[in-house]
Amino acid sequence: MARWCLLLVALALAGCPEEVAPLGDREAPAVQVYGVTPTGTRVEPVDGVILVPTVELSLRIEASEPGSVYYTTDGAEPGPRTGGVARNAAVLPLTEDADVRYLAQDLAGNAGTPGQVSVRFDRQAPTLTIDPLGGRFPGPVDVVVSVDEPATLWWSTDGVAPVPATGRGEVSEAAPGAPVTIRLVRDTTLRLLAID
Repeated sequence: MARWCLLLVALALAGCPEEVAPLGDREAPAVQVYGVTPTGTRVEPVDGVILVPTVELSLRIEASEPGSVYYTTDGAEPGPRTGGVARNAAVLPLTEDADVRYLAQDLAGNAGTPGQVSVRFDRQAPTLTIDPLGGRFPGPVDVVVSVDEPATLWWSTDGVAPVPATGRGEVSEAAPGAPVTIRLVRDTTLRLLAID
C-alpha cells in the first residue's frame, strides 16, 4: 500500500509530460494565416491584406507543428522578447486596422520565415455617381455609373431590385476611371446595387 501511495505522489509531482521535439528535426514550421468574421466566415489574405466589412475579426496564426507563435501589432520584429506569444496558434481579436507581424518556432528551435498581414476594416459603402439621373429623352440614352472604389454593380430595368444571390439582374465590374455604361432604349426604372 505504501508503494502505491508513493507512486501516486510521484505521478502527481511529475505532472503532464512535456512535448519534446522529434530527433533530427531541422525543418522550420509553416504558418497559415486567415481571419474569421463574427458569422464564422473564413477570410483569406489577398496580397498580404485581409479586407473585411465587419466591425470585428478574429485573426488566426497557426503553426504547422507544435511550438510557439510570436506576433506583434506595433511594427516590432516578432520574437521571444517582443510582442505576444501563443502555443501552436495565436488568435487575435481585432476591431481596428492592424499590421500584424508573426514568426513560428518549433520545439526543436527551428524558426520559420517571418511574415506580415495587414487587416483592414472597410465599413464604408461605395459611392455611386449616375449621369444622367433621369428625365425624358428623345431616344435611347446611355446612363453612366461611376464609383469611388472598385465595386461590383448589379442592376435591373424592370423596377424590381436586383438580387445578387439569385442572379436576378445584370452584373458588371466598375472601378474609379472605369465606369459602367447602361443603354436604355425604352421608359424604365433603373435600380442599382453596388458592393465593394
